[in-house]
Amino acid sequence: MKEELKEWLGIKPADFVVYIALAAVTWMYFTKSVALDFILSVVAVVLCSLSCFIGMRSDVRLSAPTNFLKRVSYPACLVMVLVCVYLNFAKWNAH
Repeated sequence: MKEELKEWLGIKPADFVVYIALAAVTWMYFTKSVALDFILSVVAVVLCSLSCFIGMRSDVRLSAPTNFLKRVSYPACLVMVLVCVYLNFAKWNAH
């Protein structure tokens, strides 16, 4: 399978790291434990930061728009996770 298609389908290694981080954020929404919320928030932020390091590198096999999208989408996911962590502690599960 072509690398560009894998990138657009979201089946690259960095994408799976983001999926795990999003699962942690989703789990945070449904838990009522402050300790578990804290652990899940740290896991989500660390995993999204890791996905930035893995996924943002330019690949010569990919087109310029795809490489640009990679450089924008992974930090956007990190910002989204940070906003969700804030909302979890401030609004959703305010303890």
